[in-house]
Amino acid sequence: MNKKITELFQSLSPNEQRLLIGVVILGVLFSGMLMVRKGQTHLANLDAQINNLQDRIVTSKTLMLRREAVETEYDKIAAQHSSAWTQEEIQDRLRAEIYRLAQMSPPKLAKDGRPVSLTNDSGELVSFPSLQQGILDEAEEGYREFALRMRIPNTKIDALTAFIERLQMSPQSLRIDGLELARTPTNDVIRANLLLTRTVVDGPPEGSVLSTTTAEGDLGELDAALWTAEGCSVSNEGEQLVAKHSGGDDAQVFLKKTLPTGATYELYLDAATQGDVQLGMLDIDDGTLLEGAQKLFAAADTLYRYRVQFTVPGNGGRRAMQVPVFSLESPGASLRLDTLMLRQVGGHNNG
Repeated sequence: MNKKITELFQSLSPNEQRLLIGVVILGVLFSGMLMVRKGQTHLANLDAQINNLQDRIVTSKTLMLRREAVETEYDKIAAQHSSAWTQEEIQDRLRAEIYRLAQMSPPKLAKDGRPVSLTNDSGELVSFPSLQQGILDEAEEGYREFALRMRIPNTKIDALTAFIERLQMSPQSLRIDGLELARTPTNDVIRANLLLTRTVVDGPPEGSVLSTTTAEGDLGELDAALWTAEGCSVSNEGEQLVAKHSGGDDAQVFLKKTLPTGATYELYLDAATQGDVQLGMLDIDDGTLLEGAQKLFAAADTLYRYRVQFTVPGNGGRRAMQVPVFSLESPGASLRLDTLMLRQVGGHNNG
């Protein structure tokens, strides 16, 4: 084959030979350019994918940093709702919130959403003689609306504006459905009539992440006396559990729990850590760490929320577990635990 091509090439005139060589060279150059362009396009697509992934990572990190604040605010609002409240309970809570917000410096709310006190020594932002009886409207399934009319006889416009802003920012989900203002031409004091509506939604279901009662008991007390520590110190600082590495070998702090085999659980916790800290579930009977162990974010001043799902190994009876177990794997490592809740999400064998 090569001999025939050579003979054919030699049979051509010199001009034809040069022309053929030029065509071959141009063909090779053109093919090379196509390959280079294809490679450049592929590299550009890869760069675009990398930039997209980087943007998603940055966005996810930002959302994770904001998650704690969002969930804290959601918890505050969820504490202000319950499908079991009667009309009297809704009205009492709304009245208490109105009196609280009417103070110059409103008293703080307790964890259950009730005000610590209705009045204080700061004085009143606005005043009103009394509050009328409200009307409860059983709206669509899942929520109810409670309407209340109130009259503010004498106040300044800036004080009224501040009071309305407080009402709208209240965790009780309040809205202003009606507002009437009146004043005399020679006076800057105004009178106001407000129609205030509160929406009460169904509270979080029992056993959810917002519930402090679980199928196997509440783990939220975080009493240091209930925890076992090895190679570290454990104590309570306020309502938080704090564990610190003692400087020796790897340290652990864990809570012992006996759970039915085959049961599936979800564990929720809020924790801040410094150094290398790992979260896991340990089967005490055979000393194995269950799948799903994870390293916690090292940010001593920031609480992160974690969710872990696990199934108790074995068939029949109950199993001794370390639920959870924190491994402090580096000198100087520390753990600050703010919330710990466990709930069962799957069946089990009673054996």
